[in-house]
Amino acid sequence: MKRFIAMIIMLLPFSAMASLPELNELANKYSSVDDVTVVNLTGEMFSMVGVSSEIDLSAINDIVVIQTESAKYAKDISKRFNKIAKSSEFASLANIDNEGTKVRMYQKTTGELIEFIVFVSEGDKIAILDICGKFNEESIATILDAIGNI
Repeated sequence: MKRFIAMIIMLLPFSAMASLPELNELANKYSSVDDVTVVNLTGEMFSMVGVSSEIDLSAINDIVVIQTESAKYAKDISKRFNKIAKSSEFASLANIDNEGTKVRMYQKTTGELIEFIVFVSEGDKIAILDICGKFNEESIATILDAIGNI
């Protein structure tokens, strides 16, 4: 599970528009459920942080994370997410299956706006990370370099 959470945390700074309404609806549905963790970080928070030495955090519009280890909710969240991914205009960036862990990465670019979604499942553990904002190639290269040095 530590590896599972570490993967999500490492991908947090990775992307960039406001989240899909369908994904926000999914987050809202599960936000009050005890066995599901929902984190919604708004652009206002990142605007307060401003510009770090390497990345303009104010470029992030929002980050939504949905995570559960409950079989009861994982199946429904997975089913709803798959429907969202298939019905939206996202490009599939990667499908990774490794030792029972499945990772799906999607991206949608509209002008300068980027929305990046990572879906990770390992047994009954499900995590969805959605990051929206405005990034340029230099910002993404900086993030990749930072992750490579971890």
